[in-house]
Amino acid sequence: MRITFLNPPGRRLYLREYYCSQISKAAYYPQPVDFIMLSARLREGNELFLLDAIKDRLAPEECLKKLKNFNPDVVIFLSGVVSWQEDAEFLRRLKEKIKAKIVGIGDIFLEEGRQIIEKNSAIDALLMDFCSPDITYYLKNEFEKITHMHYRSNAGIVTKVPDGAEAPVFEIPIPRHDLFINRGYTYPFVRNKGYATVLTDYGCPYKCSFCVMGALGYKYRLLENVFAELDYLRQYGIKEILFMDQSFGVLRQRNIALYQAMIERKYNFGWVCYSRVDLIDYATLELMKKSGCHTIMFGVETASNELLKKYNKGYTREQVESAFRMCRKLKVRTVGTFILGLPEDTLESCYETIEFAKRLNCDFASFNFAFPRPKTGLRKKMAENKLLAPCDFTPDQSGQDMHIKTLALSSKELAKIRKQALLQFYLRPGYLIRQLFVTQTLDEACVKFKNFISMFYRNQK
Repeated sequence: MRITFLNPPGRRLYLREYYCSQISKAAYYPQPVDFIMLSARLREGNELFLLDAIKDRLAPEECLKKLKNFNPDVVIFLSGVVSWQEDAEFLRRLKEKIKAKIVGIGDIFLEEGRQIIEKNSAIDALLMDFCSPDITYYLKNEFEKITHMHYRSNAGIVTKVPDGAEAPVFEIPIPRHDLFINRGYTYPFVRNKGYATVLTDYGCPYKCSFCVMGALGYKYRLLENVFAELDYLRQYGIKEILFMDQSFGVLRQRNIALYQAMIERKYNFGWVCYSRVDLIDYATLELMKKSGCHTIMFGVETASNELLKKYNKGYTREQVESAFRMCRKLKVRTVGTFILGLPEDTLESCYETIEFAKRLNCDFASFNFAFPRPKTGLRKKMAENKLLAPCDFTPDQSGQDMHIKTLALSSKELAKIRKQALLQFYLRPGYLIRQLFVTQTLDEACVKFKNFISMFYRNQK
């Protein structure tokens, strides 16, 4: 089959990936991990194309023209809560132009997938787990094997959801990384443009109330399966890897074996990951650095121990401080992500979080608004406290579409607080001087400068 991976056009720099959607806070645009994993499932016997209309800044008409020229049998598209209205109209027009089956992935389908496919005749199926083999079963008409999809059939809409515990381990063929490498994708914390994105597990075993990942379940790849992919990437000449696991290091002994193998096999990758402060200790961190890790992204969220507990984060600010100290000592860069605008947040708690970010002395800080994602406890709480407009799917954690408020703060007040957070954190003289000295490559310097300018420009809108 001729299969096109489509990131639809949009008015803004929409990030649609891994059942999360937002508007890019700066100028970066990462490789779409959903498509990377699907390319592994679909590589044999199919002709694969990638059309990323957001990254390539294609207008709807130009995108439609390209799709018609591709003449695909199947189009697999990304969507999200921040772009759905635009996406739905584009898909309607697409269905009028081509006869392909149209399959979607996105956070907006997690809660309302069946209702959406019923109302939108342009969509033939919705994929609820991009790591599963369901897409291959669907395209081969082996419907009895499907476990995670909504799809049309002669009898109407069929909804398949797991009826029991899933196998915790999975394997995939090697993804078609050639479709994504050196295609202009960027990520602010990798040090070389020619990077690759690797996923060694799926979902997350933790149940943070504001995060959708815990609702996806959790499963992991066999290490030998991961090594086969890393071997391929080394042969391809890749020097930098972004591990997209949402909580890298969940299975301690498995990950220690991974780090040791990366050292013994002399991969010599530089790499970045997301992790949790309660998943690292000094010995593990030493091993991570020796295997090539130079940057770790941590979800700090808030300076309030009370809010960390209320939203099921599972650790304390004291553990956060300890982890950041270890990283500084071993010279591993840190990225702290922070949430402003949880329902209980006040002016005082928000400023406490900003001061905490500065005190942690992380290398980068990402200040996000509390985004009521589908299938999260936060969304339910915001609805119960009437902090969302009815059926409001437009709030965006980047703050460019600002609708949320807290019990104590208005949307305008929250927007002002975030601006102050960026200014107070990034314009400290000591911080700026340090960044000049720690930047190691020209690619890294260019990405930093571009994102720095873009971040402040977008924040003034």
